[in-house]
Amino acid sequence: LRPPPSVTLYLDQGTIRAAGNAPDHWVAQARALIAAMPAGSPTVDVTSVTDIQDPNFVRLRDAIHSHAIGFNANQPRPAPGQEPVIDALANELRELTQVATDLGFSVGVMIVGHADATGNETANLSRSAARAEVVRSMLRERGIAPDRLTVRSAGQLEPLEGGVAQTAAMNRRVTFTVSTSD
Repeated sequence: LRPPPSVTLYLDQGTIRAAGNAPDHWVAQARALIAAMPAGSPTVDVTSVTDIQDPNFVRLRDAIHSHAIGFNANQPRPAPGQEPVIDALANELRELTQVATDLGFSVGVMIVGHADATGNETANLSRSAARAEVVRSMLRERGIAPDRLTVRSAGQLEPLEGGVAQTAAMNRRVTFTVSTSD
């Protein structure tokens, strides 16, 4: 099971029990391993493991999720004024990486490029991928390890709600999703 340091395994009346805190991905992996165990294997119970609720981890994850980098129409580089947001994001990513390391797991960030619905759908997918790649490059320039950053292009497929003029500007963005792993 390779539990993180925050999880304790103990034997209780013939059942191996896990208790403590772990990222959701560890619990999912443990459940998959348990389900694949051959007949006659000991019973393993992970129901007492709770999701990591470290306040620093939650604060940083939520802060990173709340960022959106804005773009002007047909532009792959962030709009003027976005540099402070990228600087803050890089600082939060460094801090989150350290918090996760201290808790015994690693983190990654999916950088998702978006486009408004104006123009060709294929061109918008390409443009949103370019936006995500530019932001990844800017984060790498600020010292964020490239192996922690992945990109995805959503194009115009994940729009925000709002008025017509507002929606176009709001949908030209890059957003972020934190994931955890061993």
